[in-house]
Amino acid sequence: MIISHKHKFIFLRTQKTAGASVQIALSKICGEKDVVSRMGANLERYKMAHGYRPMQNQKFVVKPKGLLGVFRKPKNYRFTAHSTAKFVKSNVDKDVWDNYYKFCFERNPYDKVISWYYWLHKHGSPNAKGTLSEFIENFNPDDMAGESIYKINGEIVLDKIYKYEELDASLEDISTKLQLSEVLALPELKVHSKSRLDKRHYKEVLNQKEVDIISNYFGAVIKEQSYSY
Repeated sequence: MIISHKHKFIFLRTQKTAGASVQIALSKICGEKDVVSRMGANLERYKMAHGYRPMQNQKFVVKPKGLLGVFRKPKNYRFTAHSTAKFVKSNVDKDVWDNYYKFCFERNPYDKVISWYYWLHKHGSPNAKGTLSEFIENFNPDDMAGESIYKINGEIVLDKIYKYEELDASLEDISTKLQLSEVLALPELKVHSKSRLDKRHYKEVLNQKEVDIISNYFGAVIKEQSYSY
């Protein structure tokens, strides 16, 4: 995630929506005082080698308030890759939250769940050792950073939810909104996923039972973002 005081935007990062690629692209325009959350070691090395701004300013201290605060020690916190809107709103100035352009990306849940399964499978997660069907029947949708990132009490609190399926057009719109001199460009490193073994369209992969489960879990997202099977 990124909080840019230079360009006055907040980018929150959901999972399996090209979030890492978008963060890398945005990091290139960030200033020294901007918050850029830590990415994986390989991605941080890539950023350093290719002129992108590395992680910075993600740690902060909160001092206890009130009379009892005098006797309590300040607490250390940090903004992480998938910090939620609730966490960010609670830890930035009201003026920043109210006036910065706040956005993230979402993805068609039918496609997103398949991508999530293969990513977990590649990284050896015990939750994805079985088949895709077994995963869908047993997975916890709350484990995948999505709605919890951009909603507070069930309500969308960002200015824009861009679609993963419209990535190029979205980058153009973001560049226009931020008044950049050129359109944001994704890094070559993360453009194409290597974890998803089955590249077929989700309609060729999912059976009706699996479609129903995903529809039930992600009904709100499907409706809000006008997705369909």
